[in-house]
Amino acid sequence: MITGSDSKLNAIVKANYPIPTFNTSFKLEGIWTNVGYYNQRVNKLNTFNATLFCDSRKNCFALFEYSKLQWTTGDASEGSNGLDGKQAQVGFDKGDGVNYFAHPYSFTNSMLLMTTVTNVNQPGRLLYQVNGDVPDPGCGNAVIDAGEQCDLGLSNSNTGNCVRALMTN
Repeated sequence: MITGSDSKLNAIVKANYPIPTFNTSFKLEGIWTNVGYYNQRVNKLNTFNATLFCDSRKNCFALFEYSKLQWTTGDASEGSNGLDGKQAQVGFDKGDGVNYFAHPYSFTNSMLLMTTVTNVNQPGRLLYQVNGDVPDPGCGNAVIDAGEQCDLGLSNSNTGNCVRALMTN
């Protein structure tokens, strides 16, 4: 756990959410660099980060960053050469059976494409606010397809913003 401001995280939030005074006060970051798949395989490697961070007003976010993905499954998960079997997922879960999110690429070979998708205009980066009923820049699969105002048809009738009920305080 790290306390104190983080200018990179502050800038990402301010560019994508209507919180102009956001200032990181807490972050928990996991960094995985050139990680092979189970059991001690190094012919394919993944590099990614996951960061949970908040400001003093309890605006909290989950940030996923993917720079290299070459495998989705380990040998113990019925995979072969790092693929197929029971594949990786990305998302978060409050643990109450209601408030959770799994990216649509989860459990598929499409997880290898996470280095190219975004909901904040930088490939490989996904940002989600994880408290309350909040605007979500991607509203689902991180792609607003042609003809969609909000991905997966999720919208707030009061504001017109894309909304996904995620975590609550």
